[in-house]
Amino acid sequence: MALPLVIPNGAQLRLIYTNYGALALNVLGMELTGAVTFNQALSETVGVAVKNAWVTFMSPRVGIAMGLVRVGVRDLRSANLPEFLDTGPTVVGVGTGDPLPLQTAAVATIRTAKAGKKFTGRVYFPGFLETDNVGAGEANAAVSTAITGFLGAVDSALGNSGMHLGVISRPSERIVVTKVTYHADGTTETKTLSDQSARAGQVTDAVAFESRTNLWETQRRRSNGRGVVGTLFGPVARTASTR
Repeated sequence: MALPLVIPNGAQLRLIYTNYGALALNVLGMELTGAVTFNQALSETVGVAVKNAWVTFMSPRVGIAMGLVRVGVRDLRSANLPEFLDTGPTVVGVGTGDPLPLQTAAVATIRTAKAGKKFTGRVYFPGFLETDNVGAGEANAAVSTAITGFLGAVDSALGNSGMHLGVISRPSERIVVTKVTYHADGTTETKTLSDQSARAGQVTDAVAFESRTNLWETQRRRSNGRGVVGTLFGPVARTASTR
């Protein structure tokens, strides 16, 4: 059973898109730098800021059928806390041209002041147009400018609410893998193959946003029955019913 996702001074930012009729998500980590209260008001404030940044940097690179629908914030300092989704209008692209295949994405790297896989993040941005596919099947340099500029603008805006983008490392329990050999004489031999220490969850503040290559990436996901964007993102009042 997986450990509850608890990250000291950590939070989650979720961006929910409609990508030419399909659902697309970005899930980003955040580090809390102040006394932040998570509620609907915070989601509305963050939603306005993130959508404004998206309009500035991303909207010119994608078509009208690609849009940022909802922005969600969630406190991870305790287990099982709710997500709050903004209720602002969807912002859509203004670019023209045919879309690239839905699984095609431009990737930005989130770097921290520490080295190692768990201290580096990647963000897959979908929805780009064929007009940005240049050269030998590479992305236009404007794509790199858009995705890194967007992340930088979001990070700056979050600072006004006592948060910054960061890379989250999930907590894990100690895992020991052993090999047991049963000999013909009735004895057994046990050998430890690996011993992974328990690790607490943590968030590391982002210090830079990079687009390391102009190559397109492919984002693969298992089919989970949620291939299209829902018509409602928000709480629904439960009504009395008779069974």
